[in-house]
Amino acid sequence: MSRLKARIALAAFAALAGLGVVAADLLSAELLSPSAFADTEAATNAPLPFAASPVRRLSFSLVLAATPSNNVQVSFGRDADADGLLGSLEAGLAVGWDCGKWALCGDGATARIVAMPVGTNAVKRLEWDLRIANGRPKALSVRENGIPLDFGLGENLPLWLFSREWNTFRLDVRGADRPDER
Repeated sequence: MSRLKARIALAAFAALAGLGVVAADLLSAELLSPSAFADTEAATNAPLPFAASPVRRLSFSLVLAATPSNNVQVSFGRDADADGLLGSLEAGLAVGWDCGKWALCGDGATARIVAMPVGTNAVKRLEWDLRIANGRPKALSVRENGIPLDFGLGENLPLWLFSREWNTFRLDVRGADRPDER
């Protein structure tokens, strides 16, 4: 797999209101190594800058070519074995595009939560904005290309949407349909 260019990219914005710091472009698909696997999976990991201040907001955007076979997701969690990689069992939250629909999985979720796309655009931008108070999720706004997207979480947000213990996030890209990737 060659660079994925602007078609599939993650611009993560962890807004740390306590310090007024915004970490931008923490991960980009251009950092992905070529896949050695038939499923074309590629992944990259990066540390989260949470430790120094109280977190009041976790925001990120995920931009991708939305095709029926693509899976592009960002995961957040605690790298418990300190190997620099966020394994599937270490992820506390995963959100992204999965073969034609949006998917959300969390530590405490009994099942994967799915939201159907709200538009027909070939390139989709998911904007995630989670407000946090006293270390707990308080308000969540999720948009696809500027249009509200509903995962059906309601007003009492589950605690698994955020943890102060998270120290790593990961970008995964899988699928055969990747326009302009090679």
